[in-house]
Amino acid sequence: GKPRGALHRCAEVGRRDRSLEAGRRKTKRPRGAAHEPGDRARGQGRPTWSDRRVRGRDQALAERRDAVENTVVFARMAPEQKVEVVFTYGHQLGVWNQTELALAKLRAARGASNEVGMLAAIGHEFLVLRATGDCVPTFDKAIAIKDDPSMRTERGLCKLGAKDAAGAQADFQAAVTADPKIPLAHYWLGFSLLNAKKSADAVKELETYLKLDPNGAKAKQAQDALKKAKSGAASPSTPKNGK
Repeated sequence: GKPRGALHRCAEVGRRDRSLEAGRRKTKRPRGAAHEPGDRARGQGRPTWSDRRVRGRDQALAERRDAVENTVVFARMAPEQKVEVVFTYGHQLGVWNQTELALAKLRAARGASNEVGMLAAIGHEFLVLRATGDCVPTFDKAIAIKDDPSMRTERGLCKLGAKDAAGAQADFQAAVTADPKIPLAHYWLGFSLLNAKKSADAVKELETYLKLDPNGAKAKQAQDALKKAKSGAASPSTPKNGK
């Protein structure tokens, strides 16, 4: 097949994964549904409904692993295509809470890529997984290739998670200086300044965020923080999943 075949196969597996995940959330066991004969379940020799869902998940993971590790097709792919497949696999492992395996694949993708967009995507996955020790150096590598205010903002979140408040504030400040129209950069800079007891500067940044994105996901938190900033009271805060 063509080198792109594994990518198409990986995408197909991803669609099945999403269907399985949706089924896990929505599907209830039909009343009176029969169990499969010969299988073991808790105390009755039959599988539970949950057991079958787990088997479906494991099958999807096995198929994705086969798509990635199919050496005949994978070996013929261009380097960035290989990175994309490994990254997609790592992302899906993270969705299934296979954190250590996900981190291993994401690290492999980072080591093989010099493309800024891919490195930013990998860094975001590390942030979602709260792997700050991997998140920061991934954005370091991307920013060394091309500085970008959005990546500065995400690296700042990584640094907040790593308890590097000064480094985070420096990245947020660099982001708003480079592009004053990024709402979340102003939001997190405002919080950083508030926690550093620089209330007047925090007020300015939080008001800018609300002006740029008055109905944004962080609007309520920004309004609450603005009240504290205007009263001169600092309140610690840490990001959750890069949001």
